[in-house]
Amino acid sequence: MAILDTPTHEVERGTIQAAGAVFTLEMIRSTKFNHLPFVVAKVLDPKDKILWTFRQESFFGVGVLAMAGDNPVIALTGSGRCGKVERVIPFSKLAGSQQIGLRETIRLKRAAADYLGRECHLSSTEEKIALADKARLRAEQEAAQAAAAEVRAAARELRVRTMLARGQITCFTADGQKRYGIPLLESEWPSCSNGVHVVVVDSIGAKGEIGTPIESFKVTKERGRNPSKGFAAFVTAERPKTAVSTAVAVRPIGSTFIEMDNAAFEVQLYGSMDKIREARTAGLNEGTYVAVKGVDASGKMLVYSVHTDKINTLGKFTPLST
Repeated sequence: MAILDTPTHEVERGTIQAAGAVFTLEMIRSTKFNHLPFVVAKVLDPKDKILWTFRQESFFGVGVLAMAGDNPVIALTGSGRCGKVERVIPFSKLAGSQQIGLRETIRLKRAAADYLGRECHLSSTEEKIALADKARLRAEQEAAQAAAAEVRAAARELRVRTMLARGQITCFTADGQKRYGIPLLESEWPSCSNGVHVVVVDSIGAKGEIGTPIESFKVTKERGRNPSKGFAAFVTAERPKTAVSTAVAVRPIGSTFIEMDNAAFEVQLYGSMDKIREARTAGLNEGTYVAVKGVDASGKMLVYSVHTDKINTLGKFTPLST
């Protein structure tokens, strides 16, 4: 750089290439504050024609070189280390090769401020545009998220319909009690609705071949919690031989279905409460729904849930079949 000092200022000249042109920069610094960096005073073309001066901006502050992405600019900032970037002078504007719109001005301001480690100040018009763009971007993002959610929901619905279309299979617990449910893989059952009976199998072939049953349970879902397995038990495809003799004496005399929590549940029917108690003693499946065959005057039956140590009353339900 050429040294062109004056009694009051240090002056340096140098060139910069930007926007496809070469510019001469005249940089100055007060001799009283020679610890501060040089600031831009003038920009000239290669023939020393003045293209821009800091004075013409009538700005109280300084003009410093900054990078706005890949573009060098003159950033007009307030005085001091915390002075905000108030304006930017892109060299493309000085070359007359490009008109700068408000949105591009906002982008250059923000980029120059980031480069300098300062904040930027937007005019009232620029602020309105920035807020409008932010609102539009947020609306576009929300619309995209909603569309993606719809796609995921549709995919989940199709996946669940495909799973439920497999139909139910039967299996047996270690004590010989029969269970039924939709054959699913371990990774599939959390997608099911609350109350669905599931039989987890070890595989499902490409053509729908059902593998070996492993576990039987009822899907339980509560708001704000992960799905869980209700009344879970390990199962086999065939009734265990050791369980046949004990199961014969307490076999139900029929079955029906009731609707609860928007799902249908099988209810085993017995001739009396004594028979239900005998069945429990003989190892009736834990969590099995049972009832004494017959309905009251209102067409309802009293349904119970059998457990190892007790029989719980669920309430009165209208059977879906008799």
